[in-house]
Amino acid sequence: MIPEHYAVIGSPIRHSLSPFIHACFAEQYGWLPDYGRIECAPGQFEQTVCAFMQNGGRGLNVTLPFKHEAFSLATTVQPAARQAGAANVLCLAADTVCCDNTDGAGLVQDLTVNLGIDLKDQRIMLIGAGGAASGIIHPLCKAGVREIVLVNRTLERAEALAQSADHLQAVPIQAASREACDGIINASSAGLQGKPPGLQLPPGLRWGYELAYGRGAQPFMAQLRTAGIRANDGLGMLAEQAALSFNIWHDHYPETATVTARLRARIG
Repeated sequence: MIPEHYAVIGSPIRHSLSPFIHACFAEQYGWLPDYGRIECAPGQFEQTVCAFMQNGGRGLNVTLPFKHEAFSLATTVQPAARQAGAANVLCLAADTVCCDNTDGAGLVQDLTVNLGIDLKDQRIMLIGAGGAASGIIHPLCKAGVREIVLVNRTLERAEALAQSADHLQAVPIQAASREACDGIINASSAGLQGKPPGLQLPPGLRWGYELAYGRGAQPFMAQLRTAGIRANDGLGMLAEQAALSFNIWHDHYPETATVTARLRARIG
């Protein structure tokens, strides 16, 4: 019998903390981890996934730049992935590829449970209009957010994303400072590049969240702290979305608080 394998796929992938996270989860149940990294060349996503399946691959976490390709490859699409138009989890079987998206649910879990933020009736500014932003909009709305103000360097992209759900408003990045909000989330690629998102903070902010973590999160978090605003990075979201994918594959929901603490100690 071919053993079952799990992995994270993306490019570049060397920096991924997913193998460490899933090893921590497996440890909680006394399992030996079988989870690795797959570096995938552009244009080779489908072939790489098929080869992984043929060698006993049963689950994949999908990261940049393949979340949209993962969605397109799937034969079965779960509601969260359909709403986002992108997938970060694949369940693989002999003749089916099922996709899901745990990014938004992981973010909401971190915000509400770990950080104690009540999202109900809040007005939130969301920076970015790419796959990361689209993956968290519907879970935020489901959690009770009253309105999401979309800000992006290219206004047309924000306006297009604003059509995907109710309670979304797109504004030019130059007008962001005039939109009073309770919280702000940076889902742009700036954090991945170690840069701040490049906008003046709106009034009324009580908290901010940077989806990036480690050194990439520091510029935006420093901007928030300088303004006296509570700042949080995406490390908790990383652990929570991974726990959700672990539960999808294994029907076990691991404890995340100690794993997040271990992650924070690991990256410094």
